[in-house]
Order: sequence, then C-alpha cells, then structure tokens
Amino acid sequence: MRSVLILGVFALCAIASTRAACSDAQDCATCIGGNFCGWCSPAPTVFSNGTSGSQCQDQRDSGWKCNHLYSTDKCLPGYVCDADKGQCLPGPAGKGDTKENCEKSCKKAPSGLSICNAEKSTCEPCQDYCKSDDDCKGSYCQGGLCHGSTCQQATTCTETCSSDTPAILIGTWRGVQIQPGFAKGEFDMKFQSKKDGPQIMYRGATGGVSTGHVTSDYSTGGKHINLMFTDGPLAKYTYQGQYDAWEPSPETEQMAFFFGANGEDSPDTIHEALNTTGSTAYVMSRCGHGAVNCDFDSVFGSRQVFTGMDLIVDPCNPHASCSECIGDVSKLCGWCSQAVKYSDGTPGKQCAGFDKTGKPLGWQCEGVFSKDSCSDYGCDWSDIKNPKCMPGNGTLSKGDCSKACVAPTPLSKCDAVKQTCTPCDMHYCTSNAQCPGSYCNMQGAGPWSCHGAIEPGCMDIHACDAVKATNCSTAEEWAVCDSYAGQCKPVPAGTKGAQTAYECKRNCQAAQATGTYRGVAISAGFDRGEYDFTFYDDSTMHWRAPDGKVSVAKLVGGSEVVESGAIAVDGTITKSDDPSTVGKKFFAIWKKDTQGNDGVGKFIFHGFDFSPVPSFAAAMSKTEWIMIGCKDSECDFSPAAVPQ
Repeated sequence: MRSVLILGVFALCAIASTRAACSDAQDCATCIGGNFCGWCSPAPTVFSNGTSGSQCQDQRDSGWKCNHLYSTDKCLPGYVCDADKGQCLPGPAGKGDTKENCEKSCKKAPSGLSICNAEKSTCEPCQDYCKSDDDCKGSYCQGGLCHGSTCQQATTCTETCSSDTPAILIGTWRGVQIQPGFAKGEFDMKFQSKKDGPQIMYRGATGGVSTGHVTSDYSTGGKHINLMFTDGPLAKYTYQGQYDAWEPSPETEQMAFFFGANGEDSPDTIHEALNTTGSTAYVMSRCGHGAVNCDFDSVFGSRQVFTGMDLIVDPCNPHASCSECIGDVSKLCGWCSQAVKYSDGTPGKQCAGFDKTGKPLGWQCEGVFSKDSCSDYGCDWSDIKNPKCMPGNGTLSKGDCSKACVAPTPLSKCDAVKQTCTPCDMHYCTSNAQCPGSYCNMQGAGPWSCHGAIEPGCMDIHACDAVKATNCSTAEEWAVCDSYAGQCKPVPAGTKGAQTAYECKRNCQAAQATGTYRGVAISAGFDRGEYDFTFYDDSTMHWRAPDGKVSVAKLVGGSEVVESGAIAVDGTITKSDDPSTVGKKFFAIWKKDTQGNDGVGKFIFHGFDFSPVPSFAAAMSKTEWIMIGCKDSECDFSPAAVPQ
C-alpha cells in the first residue's frame, strides 16, 4: 500500500512539473516539444472568468480559449500585418494570427496619435508604434501599434483624458460576474472623482484591492470606460468596456459592466461579452438615493479620519430627524438623505449646514438635500378618535400625514337574530406587546390592529345596513390572494388585504420562482460574499451563504399586506447547517422584475426576517438581498445551483 502511495505522489509531481514546463516555454518550438502543450499565437489564452493563461497552454487545464492561432503538433505560420502596406502577409512559423483576426486590425502605420496620461489628465505623444513583435515587450505588433495600446486620435484623447470620472458611476458598487464560466464570489468597484483619490478601486472575489485611473467618453454622451490599474494585483492591466443601467430595486440602483480581456478592445454589446471567452460581465448594485440603512463603503475600509488637526464642528449635526433639522432656529440647517461627507474626514451626519458667520464647512451631500420638506412625520395613535400628526416618528411628508392621520371608520357586523348592526372590537394597537400570541400590523400611517383579530363579517356601517335587510345573507364573499401560489383564499370581510372573490380570481397571479439566482446582501451589517438561491418546483427554496452554510425552506404565500408592487411570502426552515433556525417560520417581501436588463437577467428583490417585513425599507435593518437570475440561454447559473 505504501508503494502505491509513493507512486501516486510521483505521478502528481510529474503532472505538476509538466504543467509548469508548458507555461514556462517562451516560444512555439520549445512549447510543442512538451507533453500536453499547445501554442497560442500571438497572444496568451484566456480563461472564462477573465484571467489570463499563457501562450504555451497545458491541454489538461479546462475553462480556457485561444482566440487566435492554436498549434499542437507543429508550429503553424500565421498572418502578420505589414503596416507599411496595410496588408496581412504570411509570417514565420509560431508567429502571427489567423488571417481573419489580422485583417480586422491591419491598417497602414498610424502616426500623430496621443495617449492619455490619466494621472496628469494630459495627452502625450504615443510611444506604442511598432513594426514587429520585437518592438512590443510582453505583447505583439498589431496594425502598427502594440496590442493593448490605448493610443488614439489627438482630438479624441483631449476629450476623454481631461474629463473626470463619469458622475453616473460615482460610488461603491457590489455584485457578481454573469458570463459563462464566471468566478463565484462578490466583486466590488468604487468610482471616485480625481480629487477624492484613486478613480477606480477594484476588489475581486479573492485577493486584495487594485487601484488606478479611469478614462471615458461620458462627456460626449458615450458609455465606454477604460480602467487602467497602477497598483495591486491588477497593476499594469488595462480593461476596456462599457456600462448600462439595469432595473432599480426599492433600495438600490443596478448597473451592468462588461469588459474585454486584459488589453483587448471593448465588446460592442453585453451579448458579445457573454459569448467571448476572456470577456467579463458584471451585474452590480449601488445604494440608491433615499435608501435606508444602505452603506457599501465598508468593503473598501472605512473613510480615513485625519489626525493632528481639529475636526469640523457643524452646529446642525445634533439634529437626529429631518423635521428637527429643517426647523432649526438658525435657518442654516438642511437634511441629506444620506450622511454628508466632510472634506477633512470628519464623520458625516444627515443634518448639516453653515456656522453662524456663513462659513462653508466643507461637506457634500451625494443624496437628496432638502431645506423645505421632510418625510419623517407619522400619526400618534394614543387617542384613536383624535390622532395627531407628529414629526420624527414616521415616513410621511407633513402634508401626506395630515391627510392620512384621521380617526378610523368604525366597523360593524350584522346580527341576523336581532336584525341590528353591532360594533366590532378592532383590537387597535401601537406595539406587539398589546397583541398576545400575535403582533401589531404596523404598516402605513395607521391605525393598526392586532394580526388576525378582526372579527368575521366586519364592515362599515353602510354595508352592514344594506345586508341587514336580507337577514345578513347577502354579504359579499371576500378573499386574499396567495400571490406566491396564485390562489385565492376565503377570508372574513375586513381582513387586511381582502378583496372581493371576483376581483381576487381576476387579479391573483402566481409569483412562484424557479431556477437559480445569485446575489449579495445589501442590508445594514451585511456579510460580504455571494449568496446562491435555487427554487424547486416543490415550493422549496435552497440557499447557500458566503460561508458555505446551506438552508432549506418550504414556501407559501403570505397573508400580510406589504408595500405596493411587492408580495408577501412566508416560509418555514426545514433544514439548515445552523440548527438553531430549523423549524422557524420566517416572513419575506418580494418584488420580481423581469423588465429591461438587456434581455439577459431578471431580479428578485428579497427582504427577510423572523417577524413580518412590511416594506423593503424595514428589511434594510433585518436582511435584504439583490438576487439576479438568467433570462436567456446566454446566461447560465447552473454551476452555482444549491443541490436539492
């Protein structure tokens, strides 16, 4: 047995040695002479997840492609561009490209080109001209320029190089790769203005942070971007690509980014990127304006606070609510939908302003800044018959609160024996503690009642009087839509979310999910990493957290009333690598979005907790995910499926 193990070790060592020998070969003749080795000319192979291989590639590796001329048993002569003539001519064995690839870029030798020095925001004379591969260290000659050069016409360079980072991209983005052969895990990008630091910060699923510069044609109406990295794991890499806005969620904005392989031209469309090995495509999310408890900056570390100098003292900072802030007697305070950023690193607050001398305090609001209205008013229901609109405890504007904050309409039920309408006990509440064995339906402006406590047959007094005349026998049938399964369930009149049985049958649509979705957590205190969800046709959801732990839940339609455009989904956890959750009932809020997204993806915006989740804003302090699934055959998430 010991001898078998020794032979196995020797065999593994031999394989590792052969693979190293392939990648070490510097020319075709040396490469072809090694076992399992093939030569890719004139550029290295690329893997599906966007990483580079080598020109001499081991055949036993998988997930790569040679987008050029590939030789295995003998060195093939490829085509080389004669820049003086602007023609593709046969080259020496082991050199050159396919004729088709060569002719795509072969032109007469360019001249008068410029290249952007992104660090200085100036255009300089191009130094990437070439006549042969020997002129291009670490690259090859293509159409008179070294492959991967970003030299361009002087006028184009001036337009793009002097421009700052596109305003539409500023912020921190988090998401996943979606191209075939994607690398699993969370990917992050942070775009900044030149004055604020590196224009691009990038973190892959593994490894450290890479930083660099950005050029773009955004100022002239385009969506092309070049990412040129100077530090970190991607130092000296250049990625040319594009971006495209996808559907927003209630709390975030989504963007698709796609890039060619290192040094390659940008794909023309995301569909081309999804069908070209070595290209990468990402779907990423950024906190939206007005989002609650959404902050992604932690993925790149907290903002530096400078020492050795006094921090800014903003007299407006102590105000904790919008109404208090705008109501400050100085009239110098305003409310930002997210914490402002002070130029010296002072921790930001949402209420910010000027000092009494009118001196600017060096802050910027990157959200919505308000000086005239707030949306933090709510009803005080301590006196049900005389509610008051109060600031600081709600989500309504003052005007909307005044309209919504009115005494509830009394409900009655028909007594067929006495032929009278008797008042219903509505079990009004202001906290869960007032609802033993249940909970308080605190949704919207109010008033609120205990879940399940409304008596059967309750209706307003006019409806009650109408049915009283027929011995209470003509009361309308009511139902609640199980929007997960697409079925109507009979309920008593007055049940929250109830509609007539006729309306329910006509409008109730199934929202049951199928297939695999991938995404990231966006709620406060999120764990960085990829979450995978697979929905099976037995109404079960299987999901895997970034730490590899798997849970399984049985799903049913929820009966809760949730925000407009969303549905409630309830479930019970039946299996889990976290035993403490098994048997627990959870509540979820879903919003499905299959529109737009270049016809590639579809979303489920998913809030989750072990108590009812009435809105996505509420879920941000619980658990919330952005989940993307594949809409067409170009996109395939089956490698990330969570087994049944």
